[in-house]
Amino acid sequence: RPYRANFAGLDGGRPVPESRVYDLTRRNTAFNYRRDTGEGLWNPALTVAHGETELDTREVPLSAPGTEVVYTGITESLSASAKNVFYTGFAAVTGGVDYYDDSATFKDDINPDLEEQAENTGVFLQIRQPLLDERLTLSYGARYDDQRFTGTDDSRHDDSGVSSNVFGEFQLTDHLSVNAGYADVWGGVVLAENYILNGAWDYRNLEAVEAHNHTFGFKANWNGFFAEANRFRTRIANGRVPVYSGDPAAVADFDIDGYDLTLGFHGRLGEVSVAYARIDSEKDGEAATSYDGSYFTAPLGELVTLNGVVAVPAWPLELGLSAEFALDNDDVESSGAKQEGYTVVDVYAEYRPIRPLTLRLSVDNLNDEAYADRATYGQEFTTVTPLLEPGRSIALGARYDFSRRGARRSDGQAGGLVQAQVHVHVLHGGAGGALAQVVEPGHHALALAVAEQEQLHPVGVVAALHVEKAAVQGVRIVRPMHGHERLTGVALLEGLVQGVRVGARLQVRQVQRHGHRQAFQKRAHRGHEHRRRRQTGIALHFRQVLVGQP
Repeated sequence: RPYRANFAGLDGGRPVPESRVYDLTRRNTAFNYRRDTGEGLWNPALTVAHGETELDTREVPLSAPGTEVVYTGITESLSASAKNVFYTGFAAVTGGVDYYDDSATFKDDINPDLEEQAENTGVFLQIRQPLLDERLTLSYGARYDDQRFTGTDDSRHDDSGVSSNVFGEFQLTDHLSVNAGYADVWGGVVLAENYILNGAWDYRNLEAVEAHNHTFGFKANWNGFFAEANRFRTRIANGRVPVYSGDPAAVADFDIDGYDLTLGFHGRLGEVSVAYARIDSEKDGEAATSYDGSYFTAPLGELVTLNGVVAVPAWPLELGLSAEFALDNDDVESSGAKQEGYTVVDVYAEYRPIRPLTLRLSVDNLNDEAYADRATYGQEFTTVTPLLEPGRSIALGARYDFSRRGARRSDGQAGGLVQAQVHVHVLHGGAGGALAQVVEPGHHALALAVAEQEQLHPVGVVAALHVEKAAVQGVRIVRPMHGHERLTGVALLEGLVQGVRVGARLQVRQVQRHGHRQAFQKRAHRGHEHRRRRQTGIALHFRQVLVGQP
């Protein structure tokens, strides 16, 4: 990969090789047990998971062409969760306990190994309660966390905190509902990136990160037409932003404010929807850039998405289209340049010659746009050449479904689009830790396998406004929502860290941190190279990660 893996080039700075080797190894193991009858007082679930990610970087220094320098970052996590759902006459009550033991380690051939460790035990209670003949649905809960944090100097720091939430949705008529929710989250101390760990750090002033989130909106539907609007805000206090040569307890405050609008139509043979979102992100009162906001947010500005799918039963054939329009964003122009707008269109066709067999032809970036998507690092800095997304890409695939469900599916049945979700706050390490308080989406949801969800941020993701931590610190066992339980509020980019998955988020961007470890010198261009580029191909259609609408 390029020497600085999160962008293509840098105008200025010290001479470095053109590229270096990034060798990434992941090992994930998970055990899940779940019994949910939908009734009664005994509906247990148990999850135990272990994950380890090892990243080696190898380079040949320009100053010593006959040598090779190797640095290693290892992120390891052991997590467990046990809970039970009590179905009573007035509500569904979920209670349980969870645990994680996470570590981030840096190794080289010269210095002693450096490690930070965080161990956390939490208890939680979440209640889902229908009222007024089910016109009003309430979800509320709380959790308590006790954390033990150990620094690179072996100093120990104990802390604890309480998180709480409440969310409600009221059905005004058969066609219109309103909703609102609030959550405050105690996130403890989040591990620093492996590649900036420093044995000389002084941990005396560590502070736990906290977040306060609220959202409100409405949903309407009539004769196949649907509309939705949401307003959301997240305030993060004491977000940890350590630097190698600075304070390991350095913090910043973030404020993410935005809204989105969705309009669409769903018919028997297909669906079409258009969504608009505007998101403003600030760090300590100033517009956040892709450099100083990359732990917690990204400059996203205004985004429009268009999605459509139609079935042709006679053949049977399904045709789909999705388009993304990013408008020019001048909020970050004070850093040197605005983010340029772009338009990208993807299309696909699915043909089912027999019911279990699906043939799919897809063309991504049909218009062959040369662009850096809105989540890409460095677009606002004149000294940085950002990485571009792939040009027109064509793929042909086949899928055979051996299950009965596949055999029963009707020919020509439209898949139906998930409404475009564009609440677009990116959660990186610190925010994940601050907001990882969550997830009990509903008793019909089934646990996903680790392999299916390992791309989620390993420090933690808010996946609902509920306080069960369904997955913690490392291997993430995250449960999908009900079909009607859309998540609103702060959002996680779809496919975040697709190529740099469990644990590696503590490594690939850290590998670009400081000259001491053959990476960067901050003064080269105001430190912009200290952040990793988000994975190529991230679609700005978002999974919501704050407030679950049960």
